[in-house]
Amino acid sequence: MTDGTPNPQGSSGPWQNQGPERQAPNYPDPRVPMQQPAHDAPPAAPAQPGGYGYPAPGGYGYPQPGQPGQPGQPGQPGQPGQPGQPGQPAAQPMAQPDWAALADQHEAQSRRSRRSRTIGIVLAACVLGAGVGLLAVDALHGKSTPKASGSPSAVSPSSSPSHRPSDSPTVPGQPGLLADQSGQAALAMGPDAGIGPVSGGYVLRLRSDGNSYAQSADPLVDVTKSFSISAWVYNQAGTGTRTAFSQGDGTSFSFDIGCGVTGTGTKYWFFSVQTADGGADSTTRQVVSQPTHTVGKWSFLTATYDASKHTITLFVDGASVGSTAVPGIWSGPGPFQVGRTRHHGMWDEYWNGVIGHMQVWDSALSATDAAALADNKGGLSAKPLDSWLVG
Repeated sequence: MTDGTPNPQGSSGPWQNQGPERQAPNYPDPRVPMQQPAHDAPPAAPAQPGGYGYPAPGGYGYPQPGQPGQPGQPGQPGQPGQPGQPGQPAAQPMAQPDWAALADQHEAQSRRSRRSRTIGIVLAACVLGAGVGLLAVDALHGKSTPKASGSPSAVSPSSSPSHRPSDSPTVPGQPGLLADQSGQAALAMGPDAGIGPVSGGYVLRLRSDGNSYAQSADPLVDVTKSFSISAWVYNQAGTGTRTAFSQGDGTSFSFDIGCGVTGTGTKYWFFSVQTADGGADSTTRQVVSQPTHTVGKWSFLTATYDASKHTITLFVDGASVGSTAVPGIWSGPGPFQVGRTRHHGMWDEYWNGVIGHMQVWDSALSATDAAALADNKGGLSAKPLDSWLVG
């Protein structure tokens, strides 16, 4: 699908010979604020001299401004004393303080302060715990929030710490790696990709350029066997074909999942696979949805390949939009990709928006499973092989 045109061969889509009009990638909509990557954060200001026992101005025993000869307050930076006014006696030399006594006093105050903070945190957790739990139910992967409203404001990023999950979505000590919460396949983020918090979780922010993506170290999906991929996606681009997931970094993709636009402006979701080496349109098979809204709303995508039945199926918001028979999927070289795909040896179709709750299975999920996933229900027939941003 080098031009993004729905392929009529074996597809359930309604068009023939209608290719999308490719345009330059759009940059993010500023109306959807996102948390910037950790590497953008400014460095912390260096600590200033002062405090107990430090020889520079400040701390215990140092004269305060306008009060010659008076000891400074604990922990307060002091300034040199001011000269005496005419007719007033000059400041007398200050006696050396009892350092041992002051140290004991400082340690006792620190213990009381730490104990007070600990009690406050425990009480706050008890009060807020129930509220945070309710927010998580209506989170990114929740049943009602994305489907009922179709609005990003319902799950928009929040700067409130109480809305953030306790676990980081990245590998400890490596903020550029998305942690695999089901397996061992961390995803390395490109320099322009970022992570943003939403109610009850996090999302991956992709900015529609060549440095905005995430990928695994090795191929994750064995395309010669059954597999499934699902995620919540939010597309901000009204033009061009956009890829949420693909696999491969050689001549062509093995599979490609995303949204497209025809030359007449009709928008649709697609699941494409390559059945032979070379990446030709004639060997591409795909499922294409009926015309639908793909911009400015949350959608839950689930793509499956059943190797025993030789069929690919695409589900949108838990409902099947069609299936297509395929002779098999070409197993091209290269890792799992988020936010871009490979065409004729070049990267293309960069995602513009956010993606969250990404999961990969080594089996073909049933229609019942796809509906349960979209509705945030349990009881699935299989556990995910890999998952990211699901906390």
